[in-house]
Amino acid sequence: LGINLHECRVSGDRGRVCKADVEAAAALKNKLPAQSVTVSSAPSSSESQVISGMRKTIAARLQSSKQTAPHYRVQIDAELDNLLATRKQINDANSETKISVNDFIIKACASALEQVPEVNVQYAEDCIRQFDQVDISMAVAVKGGLITPVIRNVGAKGLPQIAAASSD
Repeated sequence: LGINLHECRVSGDRGRVCKADVEAAAALKNKLPAQSVTVSSAPSSSESQVISGMRKTIAARLQSSKQTAPHYRVQIDAELDNLLATRKQINDANSETKISVNDFIIKACASALEQVPEVNVQYAEDCIRQFDQVDISMAVAVKGGLITPVIRNVGAKGLPQIAAASSD
């Protein structure tokens, strides 16, 4: 059907794209009803809402990112019992800064990018820029939208510094 699997909704077990996902993507692409989708003849109702400047910017940037940046999916199952025990131990010993699971994930991502620097790059029109330090952006929900602050030079930071930066 000429469908890129990365453009499909994933509804199969263990994060797999199934036949219905491909058919639905093809139907959207070709403006045809999908075989597995039931079409109702009753008109649907909707309500339009004016969006804020923040939401408009979020939508534009997410759309641009999806169109201009290469995307690939990585999925693993991870047992976090040891991580959670370590987190509890660190947090019990330190009352000033509380380490979150997200802080561990940020540190792990930075370590992965340091181990495989070919992925810590940015595509430009005529070149690929490879960075010598790892900056991690994280999504944060705020009232009325989403912001993505950047924690700079994560590879040089310990978990308490990452926790402080992420909470800031």
